Amino acid sequence: ATACFIGAFSVGFSFGLFIPFIFSKGLSFVPKKYGNDATTILMLSTNGANFLCPYVSKFINVGGTDRSLF
Repeated sequence: ATACFIGAFSVGFSFGLFIPFIFSKGLSFVPKKYGNDATTILMLSTNGANFLCPYVSKFINVGGTDRSLF
């Protein structure tokens, strides 16, 4: 139980640092007038990656013993 708590805390903490950094870095590459569109694309990309992550993990682990997805 302690390992799960530590893992969940570390993932949540790193996600809280990662997202603002990526958004600010991404917005520094586009003109200010396209900031809203760039934020939308970044948000869709991060949410899409979070959605696809378990499926990609399952695909990579073909033949393995991981049964956590299905």
